[in-house]
Amino acid sequence: MLFVHHAGKGGGRFYALRGTSRREDLLDMVINLRHPADYNPAEGLRCEVHYEKCRGFYGEDAKPFEVKMEQGRGGEAVWTKRDLENVLEIRAAELFEDGASVRDVAQDLGISTAMAGRIRGRRRREPGGEG
Repeated sequence: MLFVHHAGKGGGRFYALRGTSRREDLLDMVINLRHPADYNPAEGLRCEVHYEKCRGFYGEDAKPFEVKMEQGRGGEAVWTKRDLENVLEIRAAELFEDGASVRDVAQDLGISTAMAGRIRGRRRREPGGEG
């Protein structure tokens, strides 16, 4: 069975004192689709997939990821899936190379400053990395 529900005007899972959240109690999986912080509607379909509830799988299988659908040469749908951590690292690296601060990167990508700082630290430790 598939049950589809919108997240509300604010985009979050706002429920008034467990009123509508009860419908999720019996579900084995709850998926939240989000636009990336740098999403542009001209791109077409590109979203982050986050598992908010997952029974029967965990760890690597439950990590968030990004999906994108593009049109192939013959007009067919071509789907790509990328690990969300890799996507964020690539975007953050580009911003750091342009001189952005940790706070700027965190704000632009919708991540915590701690995560942005960890990404910058990993990039610096890589061979050929910055300073």
